[in-house]
Amino acid sequence: MKNLQGKIPLLLSLVLISLCIILSFKKLRHWEGIPLIAGIVLASLYCIWILLELKVSVGEVKMEKTAGDRWTMEFYALSQGAVVIAALAVPTLWKESGVWVYLGMGIFIGAIILRLSAIIMLGDFYSHRVRLQEDHAIIDRGPYRFIRHPAYAGMLFAHAGFVIFFFNVPSVICFAILCVSVIIRIRVEERMLFHIAGYREYSEGRKRLIPLVW
Repeated sequence: MKNLQGKIPLLLSLVLISLCIILSFKKLRHWEGIPLIAGIVLASLYCIWILLELKVSVGEVKMEKTAGDRWTMEFYALSQGAVVIAALAVPTLWKESGVWVYLGMGIFIGAIILRLSAIIMLGDFYSHRVRLQEDHAIIDRGPYRFIRHPAYAGMLFAHAGFVIFFFNVPSVICFAILCVSVIIRIRVEERMLFHIAGYREYSEGRKRLIPLVW
């Protein structure tokens, strides 16, 4: 199939949206009250988020192949999907409404705002694949003033909120794998980013995902 690599982000996004809708319906039909309402909102926001990023996935179809990310996109995309599937397919351990409803929802919404603001700030430089453009420049505005990879941070914390809300052991395990996949991807990506003039200076004093931590 021509440019299969370029189609993978789009295909994975569509599959994830479909599974999220199906599994959310099966899970939430047994819920009631505040958890039911919050669950519907959270699952809907997740699907809307992925839909908003479909524009980037569609753009990847037209781009040339790249070996720069060494299949790390597939690894972390599948890990991301595993988190959602595990959270929705396996029974939630919370038995009644509690602080987990508001904590999970709050973390999720805040993280999505962080990720989308980072993507908007990057503009045409944002890609699902690790690649450098001819006019690639360093962005140090918005959330990039504080951390080097706010888009990845937003993605991780969004799934952390999702796991907290639909808490079960398999989803926690999948989230741990997702964290590993993102760390590996960042390592691969930064090997390329350090070829941009000024990136080394930009990286000094800024952590990758969490200020003062890493």
